[in-house]
Amino acid sequence: MSFPVSNSNNGNPVLSTNFQYSQQVAINSWMLTSALGTNLTISVKPEKIDLFINGLNDEDPTVRIQSATSLIIVINYLSSNSPSSILNRLVNPFINTLRDENPIVQRLALDALGRLSDSGSRISSDVKIRISEPLLLMCQNNNGPYLQRQAMKALLILLNSGLLPFTADIKERIVPLLIKTIEDEDPNFRADSVSALGTLTRNNAAPDLRVVVMELLINRLRDSNSIVRKKIVIALKSFAISNMSPKFKNEMITPLLERLGDEDLAVQGEALNALNLFATSSITPENKIKMVGPLLIVLDSGNEQIRTKATVVLKTLLAINIPANIKEQILASLI
Repeated sequence: MSFPVSNSNNGNPVLSTNFQYSQQVAINSWMLTSALGTNLTISVKPEKIDLFINGLNDEDPTVRIQSATSLIIVINYLSSNSPSSILNRLVNPFINTLRDENPIVQRLALDALGRLSDSGSRISSDVKIRISEPLLLMCQNNNGPYLQRQAMKALLILLNSGLLPFTADIKERIVPLLIKTIEDEDPNFRADSVSALGTLTRNNAAPDLRVVVMELLINRLRDSNSIVRKKIVIALKSFAISNMSPKFKNEMITPLLERLGDEDLAVQGEALNALNLFATSSITPENKIKMVGPLLIVLDSGNEQIRTKATVVLKTLLAINIPANIKEQILASLI
């Protein structure tokens, strides 16, 4: 099934002279959504979406809204079956649409850019960088709380995709924004912000900024939401294999040990994974010994996976340089 256009010029759709452009966009939008609703297979070729791309610049806001909505449907439902060139081709039109005077069109553009950012490797890194700059500007400028929030959500998708090679300059601009969003009332927003902070500051952020982030994450370890706490522990775990100063790695041990008593088993499990990595890092012998008592308590957990992970950490401690009497205590507990 293809999108109907009234005429064709070398395969390129042209506007109908028999009815208004807005009517043509509406008909194409209706046919697209109807086809999706009946589970028909739709082949979307680049020339077939020209009508909607052109509609983003129409003087009628209704046409712009219809066009943006139709393109979002294309992104959402057809990206896995369409060439990546189609997805890349939609980026610039939606970046330009961020400047639309109509707030609904702006919101749709942010939604579209967020979905494009979430297309994984199908969107190239250079295209993702192109997306990041206008989103960052929207987050920094006074565009109203709703648009700033939507821009930040789209930016978080980019940050957590793992495919975005941000420059040091962009990182320095983004981290302060993330520090603000970690206090957001939405736990999913907080969790995504935590993940992005951990990714951005693990190795390449300025040392003083990395310390600020570490202290912020530690202070948020008592977050009311277990998913946020889990993401924080995962972010702290990444510091164990980073080039962070041993002084600051040592500061993470006590907060992580406290999470062994977390009410959520997933948080406990990630804390054990983190402690296992820190056990082989450049922390002090005193901190390694400090781990033993809480780990021995966890061996009595009613959850087999938690007991297994605690055993792994204790065996890691056995393999490193700790006092003989501590090793004997561990061995006696593992028998």
